[in-house]
Amino acid sequence: MPHQDDFNDAADEWFALEEGSFPRVPRPLIAVRSTVDLPVLDTPGFQKNPDVVKAALLILSQSPTARKFAATAIAAGYSIFVDPPHLSGAGPQYDDGAAGNTDHLNRRINVAGGDDPLALAMVLAHELAHVSQIVDGGLDMTVSALHPLAAIKQLLAMEGDARAYEFLIASELSFRAKDDPEERLIFPSMLDVAAETIGYSTAAKIIAAAKPELEKGGDPAGWMARIFKGFYASPGLRDHYENTILFSLETLARNNPGTLTDAALFQGDMPQEELMQRLDSRGTPYLAAHAENYIDLDSPVMAGVSARTQERLAEFEKLRHRNPETLSQKSWQGEVYQLLPARKKPDGPTP
Repeated sequence: MPHQDDFNDAADEWFALEEGSFPRVPRPLIAVRSTVDLPVLDTPGFQKNPDVVKAALLILSQSPTARKFAATAIAAGYSIFVDPPHLSGAGPQYDDGAAGNTDHLNRRINVAGGDDPLALAMVLAHELAHVSQIVDGGLDMTVSALHPLAAIKQLLAMEGDARAYEFLIASELSFRAKDDPEERLIFPSMLDVAAETIGYSTAAKIIAAAKPELEKGGDPAGWMARIFKGFYASPGLRDHYENTILFSLETLARNNPGTLTDAALFQGDMPQEELMQRLDSRGTPYLAAHAENYIDLDSPVMAGVSARTQERLAEFEKLRHRNPETLSQKSWQGEVYQLLPARKKPDGPTP
């Protein structure tokens, strides 16, 4: 495992490279803050391009929020695994294009390697937010402990929150705060990078609107709420995370069929107020703590599922109902969300 001294002692070498050696990275001074001491496993993926990983950690170290989340991860024993065999929690078929995930059981932050430290810094920011949700927020994504609809609701909220914190960390890296030392590294393009890594099209519009206010020192909380809400308008992302829960159910059904019919399991459902309070408790409050940003996680548009997921859950519920004790329990059938109103069929024939 690379030693922390290797990271700090080599800092001048990383950024003494010719300008443009790393895409979109300017040639800055050395950071006044040392790099966060987040362990990186000495794997072939790390050795393929170690300077990119080191640079990404140095970049993240300039954000107070990222440093806080990294400290949580370090204390909890997490480490970074570059280029693991699988990257998607929704199954191997979703590995292509996946940037990262976090294996909380094994305390591994899994990321795809690459040649862009700014993009990698944002992926790590996203995954560190997930670590904070589990460790600081006390959230539990054990699928067998949660009602499937509650598991989907909670996972979607956690993913929206991780993107809100990507935005916050990017804004801290983009603009200097009043009490920042002049020597602190600033990365003006970081919000543009976040617009890409957040993963849905309208993020770029939200970020473009936020920039002037953030540059003047404005409160980021309202913009974080917009990033959070925007995530729910992406059917592609929602489908991916619904598939994450379905993949877990498939794995349980295959490896331990008795789990699905156990009447004591699949019962948990955290009230939305508690869920939002737990998310808000870890850093910058922007959900339940701000009445003007109140978000109804139980509304059909946010708690609903796709028609395909509805069908799959019905199949699992049939298996579950082989145990008569489960027949009186809460149905696994939820509402199907509809993000946009259906188009009205024109009156009369169409030419």
